[in-house]
Amino acid sequence: MLGYLIQSIQGSVASVIVLSLFFVAVHKQDDEALARFFRLGLWLGGGAAVVLALLKYLTVWIVTERWDMPLLAVSAAVGVVFLLTLWLRGRGSSQRKPVALLRCLSCLVLTMTLVVYFLRGVLLAPTGFTPPGMDILTVDVLFKLVGWLAGLAVVAIAAISLIKVSSKLEQRTQLVVFTLGLLINMVIQISTVAQYLVARGVVRLSSWLFQILVFTINYRDFFTYAILLVCLVLTVFLWIRNRRVVPDPALNPAQKRKVRALARSVKRWSVLLLFACVAVTLSLTVVRAYDERGIELSPVEDAQYVNGQVVIPLTQVEDGHLHRFAYYTEAGTEVRFIVIRKNETVYGVGLDACQICGETGYYERENEVVCRRCDVVMNKQTIGFTGGCNPIPIDFVVGNGQLTVEIAELESYEDIFGRGGGTHAAN
Repeated sequence: MLGYLIQSIQGSVASVIVLSLFFVAVHKQDDEALARFFRLGLWLGGGAAVVLALLKYLTVWIVTERWDMPLLAVSAAVGVVFLLTLWLRGRGSSQRKPVALLRCLSCLVLTMTLVVYFLRGVLLAPTGFTPPGMDILTVDVLFKLVGWLAGLAVVAIAAISLIKVSSKLEQRTQLVVFTLGLLINMVIQISTVAQYLVARGVVRLSSWLFQILVFTINYRDFFTYAILLVCLVLTVFLWIRNRRVVPDPALNPAQKRKVRALARSVKRWSVLLLFACVAVTLSLTVVRAYDERGIELSPVEDAQYVNGQVVIPLTQVEDGHLHRFAYYTEAGTEVRFIVIRKNETVYGVGLDACQICGETGYYERENEVVCRRCDVVMNKQTIGFTGGCNPIPIDFVVGNGQLTVEIAELESYEDIFGRGGGTHAAN
């Protein structure tokens, strides 16, 4: 249950906060055309998310990474265009019809991409409650459903509170807050796209790019915390500003009561937003640590290290279960990888880490491979491919009754496990 609480919050909170700030920013522009395009984006994005989720669940047509990468790339690019046209609004050329149309169209596309990306994941989450073909009417599924809904409820409370609070800001101040939130979210989007392009060999992995990707993978949650920090600063600012409101003496008694009531309303919504942000932060830190406390990874198995290669006899990994291996670098970092036989001739090999959850590791539960951090069940057939919470794939060779992995390949991922990866392995 706690795993799905964490998963639903982690997968939606950043996008929902940005969309909430987006909603207020658009409606503070006093531009009905812009507001209509935003609403149209919500409807079209919601409809597209439902269609994609159904196609993903019912067919094999949808490969997540092939849809997500163009989606995120377009969202980041359009986000830049929208911010530029929004900040230039009110200045000479920005009022011309082509610029106004560009602002509306970029608003439409940005809204659609943000909605599709997070809502499709939310809709697909229940499909992972139980493996295909298993009974869904169980207590275990009920607990997972409760955790998933509780996470969404916390995010919804944060969104509603944020809309209520940020709508009381002056237009320029609110625009600054929205810009910060969108830019932080764009860093996550660009990083994800870059990881995909590097994995596909489209972009050459230079040393500086590798360092950036490792940082964004290992500290992905900190970008979410940065967005939450923006909300917290906003909450404190409005609380202080409305702590003691003295109405204009020239106002009549009814108007003074209205001013005081408005200040009380802002303070109440600020407190609710504060509690929601604290709940999200605790879920991603304390609750996650508690949920992971009892999951022990299987021991690292023996392997041979010959001529710059890790050599594993196929007889050691032919049972179809998860097998964990490791190589210790000169710096003493334990770089772990897993091997699983998918069918008679195909093996899935990847790091004991993923692009989303970092080096937390995988374990086997009821013949299913599960992420230790977010409790997502892996499709064994996709292990060895990029995308989602799959293990980061690595190159390997099968032949002469052996499976071999180049040590240089493992050393190139040392930084991913550099924050104490070895502490997760059993002795």
